[in-house]
Amino acid sequence: MHGTTWKWLSVSIVAWCAAVGAAVAQERSEEPPTIDGVSLEDWADRIIQAKPEEQSALLDRLLPLVKSGPSLARAEAAALLSSFASELERHGPRFELAIVTLLELAGGDDLPAARTAMQALSFSARVEPRVVDAAVARLTSSDVELRRAATWALASALPSDSRCEQWLRERLADRDAQVRCAAVTALIAEGAKDDVVAGVFVELAGCDDAYARSSVLAHFGWLGNDFLSAQLPLLLEKLRSDSSTDRGNAALWIGTLGEAGYDVPDAVPPLLELARDSNRGAREAAARALGVVGATTEQAVPALAALLADASSEVRYSALASLAQAGEEVVLALPELIAALDHVDAQQRAAVANLIALGGAQSAAAVEALQRRLADPVANVRTWSAFALRSIGAASLPALPLFERMVRGEPDAKARLEAVRAIAALGSLAGGVAEPVAAACRDPDRDVQLWSLFALGELGVVTEATRAALQTALASGDAALIEEAAKAAAKLGLGEEAGGAAKDAAATAAAGAGGTPQPRSAPRSAPVVYEKLALVLVDARGAAIVDFEAPYTTVDDGIERCGITVRWRYLARGQSKATEGSDDAFERRWVSGNSTNTKSDLAPGQVDSSAAWLDAGPLRLQWSNRGNDTGWIYWRRDELRVELASEGDFETLDLSRWLHDSPLAAPPDRR
Repeated sequence: MHGTTWKWLSVSIVAWCAAVGAAVAQERSEEPPTIDGVSLEDWADRIIQAKPEEQSALLDRLLPLVKSGPSLARAEAAALLSSFASELERHGPRFELAIVTLLELAGGDDLPAARTAMQALSFSARVEPRVVDAAVARLTSSDVELRRAATWALASALPSDSRCEQWLRERLADRDAQVRCAAVTALIAEGAKDDVVAGVFVELAGCDDAYARSSVLAHFGWLGNDFLSAQLPLLLEKLRSDSSTDRGNAALWIGTLGEAGYDVPDAVPPLLELARDSNRGAREAAARALGVVGATTEQAVPALAALLADASSEVRYSALASLAQAGEEVVLALPELIAALDHVDAQQRAAVANLIALGGAQSAAAVEALQRRLADPVANVRTWSAFALRSIGAASLPALPLFERMVRGEPDAKARLEAVRAIAALGSLAGGVAEPVAAACRDPDRDVQLWSLFALGELGVVTEATRAALQTALASGDAALIEEAAKAAAKLGLGEEAGGAAKDAAATAAAGAGGTPQPRSAPRSAPVVYEKLALVLVDARGAAIVDFEAPYTTVDDGIERCGITVRWRYLARGQSKATEGSDDAFERRWVSGNSTNTKSDLAPGQVDSSAAWLDAGPLRLQWSNRGNDTGWIYWRRDELRVELASEGDFETLDLSRWLHDSPLAAPPDRR
């Protein structure tokens, strides 16, 4: 553990211990422990802020308090010492002193000190085996706080000590709800999903203990969507709970069901109410769920539109992501979307422009506001505003002078590209800007060049600048530029003038590439179930077997990454020995707003699939996420052959049997 996480954990330990210690000391008429008049919590801050060479001396000042003094003060000081010494000296002598002291106090007769010590020990349980025996000795204590701390210590140790599972299962029958909560959440986190565990989970979700109930509901989805579906009546009931935390958690898991394809129409009325809840988390969860539970656009869009002005960025981004599900009917929220184009949050402005684009021509009322955003200080906003105007169509003609200005002088390549595409979409209506578009055929960005050539054909205007741009592209030796220039020349009626040159240039480019260009086959796609499945990939270069290993989903800084990890074995044609490796493919999308993430190129609801490729040696297979255990694959059959295999074949499959003279010939009979 290191860096920010270590600092947070250290402060968390001492803050908890100091809070408990101060309360107990007050009951005992004792002064909370200090060092030179400084509280232990403030002393922890000093250690964190000190230079590395100064931290060791500050830790040494804790030693007298750990070795002597009132038992509660020893427990608090030892908790602080253990949290820092573990990192600074890698479990050296000071850490050992702290652990020995905490173990002694945890087993002692002074209950307040024992509670504090056991709680501190739970943070070291995964790496300190002695904690397990100390916790087991306190599992039947009559002091409920001590039993809770001991159970949490076992819960922390479970991943590294399998014996803890038995003791935690015994705690499922404890009379205290928080003890049962600690035990059941730890067991579920480690994969236990039997009826006993699930039964305790459901019982705690309806108990009177607010801490246990909210903790269980916060993790309710750990048992999977089938469990959530079976517990839908309970979740619907919790949507109207007196606890805002419970309402938010219920909405969260109902939204999870919706994302998995379940329609939950009974949840719509309470979710609409929850969208106006005073609790931020409840509003955010409701906004997310309304986009996926089967609400009609007439129900959901007005409620979500009202949230675009919410004070919370998380709520706003969840509303934006759900509004994307409305498609062209998002225009029901057009007044609110237009107002949101002026929001101080640049990412929201970009996301709103993207939503307005969904309305197509029906979003014409937003043209004026979108024109203002073409001068936005943030390039991503300018890009998406141009995209929205292009989507609106002919009604965006008043923005043509601004598009021309962007083509001439916009510093961001993506924004220039979108301006050129918008001009192309206007077609002959934009004929007056043919010359700047012709100049853009020499843009430093190749995509801008290609789209500018395409735009010239759409504008239908032949000028000297147009002719020069086409001739330059035809003589470039770049097959893609030649192809676009030839198409534009044909549209402009320059077949006799430029067509021959286009044909010659295309033939030259094809010869340089090794032959006459052939039309590509249509892309193919297929679903794949990861369990027990492998794929054999074959092309002219070699063959590979790909085994699906670990699908994953992570969320960091408001961006969700869904991916799959694979291992592969590849045999090149003409070689006798295969090479091995691993790879992963993933998609990214916004799942919530986060003020620390100011540089993302994604708008809420967008999916970035640029990294969704599986590489097996030189072979590439496109992939996309389908669910927790399934995905989609995409390929062209004239470029890559894809066959099914079993994961059990990974080590033994003879890849050379696929490498015939014709790389896409049928595989040999494997019976």
